Amino acid sequence: MAERVNPPPSVTFPQRNPFKQGSPEWTFVSQLINGLNSQRIIIEQLFRRSGGGTDTISETVIRETFAWTVPEADNDDVNSLFSSTEQAPSFNAITKAVDYTLASFDYVNFTGNATATFPANPGENDEIIIRKSGGSKVGLNGNGKNMNGSSTGSLYKNGTSIKFKYFIDTDEWFAI
Repeated sequence: MAERVNPPPSVTFPQRNPFKQGSPEWTFVSQLINGLNSQRIIIEQLFRRSGGGTDTISETVIRETFAWTVPEADNDDVNSLFSSTEQAPSFNAITKAVDYTLASFDYVNFTGNATATFPANPGENDEIIIRKSGGSKVGLNGNGKNMNGSSTGSLYKNGTSIKFKYFIDTDEWFAI
């Protein structure tokens, strides 16, 4: 059985067309369009006067220059500019749960309560890395040398690691 549906109410439009020629709206839109046309004409004139897309500036090729001398034969090999004969030191990875005296370039992961004793006779620019991954603390003993101004220290937080570098002129280990 079909139900009877009332038709929707009709939409009424304003009697006056806002874009009727001579209305304030019509005048505004006309001025806007004329202004945009004037700008387009000015831009086209500037484009033509400057030579369009074939002017001197757009055809200029920029060559990269370096503060150092680059051999002409090796211009494509940028890596050759930064090559070094100096090898970075490799660290000895060690895991300890007890007290340990480090050697230069040791990376020690302490898994328990322990004391890390620094090397007794470090060389210039020697480095060590100490990491705490277990236990309640890792004590640091400078073994006669200071570490950032103190002869002892401690690491408490698990996952903490610290890298020290020895500076021979000050006879001290600094955290870096």
